[in-house]
Amino acid sequence: MQGSGRTGSLPGRALSLFFLCCWLFCPLALAAPLEHFVYLQPKVLEQDDFFSLFLPLSVNNEDALGDLLRDGATLELTVEIEVDRRRTLWFNQGIFSARYIYVFKHDTLTRLFRLYRHNGSLWSEDGNLRILLNNTLKQQELPLADKNTFKPGEVYIIRVNLSMRHTELPSWLDKTLVFWSRDVVQSEKISVEYGVDDAPVSR
Repeated sequence: MQGSGRTGSLPGRALSLFFLCCWLFCPLALAAPLEHFVYLQPKVLEQDDFFSLFLPLSVNNEDALGDLLRDGATLELTVEIEVDRRRTLWFNQGIFSARYIYVFKHDTLTRLFRLYRHNGSLWSEDGNLRILLNNTLKQQELPLADKNTFKPGEVYIIRVNLSMRHTELPSWLDKTLVFWSRDVVQSEKISVEYGVDDAPVSR
């Protein structure tokens, strides 16, 4: 009887362990809907003596992004831009490259979402993440180069690489989930061709 009692308790222990794991890792499952970036086709803009890239940007699930930030995550958005001049007989010529890093945070005391520019300065803050995104990343214009850089009759290839990652892993995850990825949204690459004769949009 004693032997059968000990054997019968194993399924119960396994079931308890299963529910405990579900309870512990439920927050990770809720964050799953954050899958990809949402953006419009980039447009080259002409402003005075400069060209810039209009790249409205967001994520597929802004509510999930807000939940991560409220839970204490600090997220880093990186936008990398490379511009090459197309050449037929030689390798393409690189004429411009830049990296822009933005940091998302949430202040638990003021309950404000904050977005910092790549130079560390505060870009904007708001209690509503959608409003914050509408006033910042969804209106962003990134500088490319002055007009003298782009020659009439030439074709240029503009490549953009997007990524969003945790700036650091939570301490409890470092110890329990060594395989946990820092990536919040899958990295994405955009490529667009532009010729000066295409008449850039003025704003």
